[in-house]
Order: sequence, then C-alpha cells, then structure tokens
Amino acid sequence: MTWLTLVLLIAASFRLTHLIVMDSIMAPVRDRLERVPFLGEVITCYWCCGIWVSGGLVAAYLLWPAVAYWVLLIFAVAGGQALLETLVQRE
Repeated sequence: MTWLTLVLLIAASFRLTHLIVMDSIMAPVRDRLERVPFLGEVITCYWCCGIWVSGGLVAAYLLWPAVAYWVLLIFAVAGGQALLETLVQRE
C-alpha cells in the first residue's frame, strides 16, 4: 500500500464517518436505526462508526481495489473540501 492510498483511505473514512454520524442528510436513517441496540450506538458515536467505516473501506480496497479506489477518491476529495470549508468559515 502506498502513502497516497493510505491518505485516501484516511480522508475517505473521515468524510464517510462524518456523513453517517453528523450530516443532516442522514438524520432520517439515524432516527430509525437509533432504536436498534447495536446499530443505534454505532451510527451515533463518531469513534465507533469510524472503526466500522474504516474497516469496511479497507476491506473494499483489498477485495476490489479498482472499484474502491474511485469511491475512496470521491470521499477523500469531499473530505478535503469539508476541512477547507471549516477553515474558511473560521475566518
């Protein structure tokens, strides 16, 4: 695994975890799944969700690298954009 791939995995994991746990677009899904004992904990805890998302992305990359690369790239770019937007909003 190259450093670039690792950075893509980290950035994609950050963005996808944030999407699941915090973004309003996922609120209806979170509201339904919060009632399910294990899933409710996973989708509302950033640290818990991050482990599962990271594991899923790494597994996807190892099993289907050509397809997973493009998914990782999209989420990594979105994650970078989100971090930049956060910095801009602070000014």
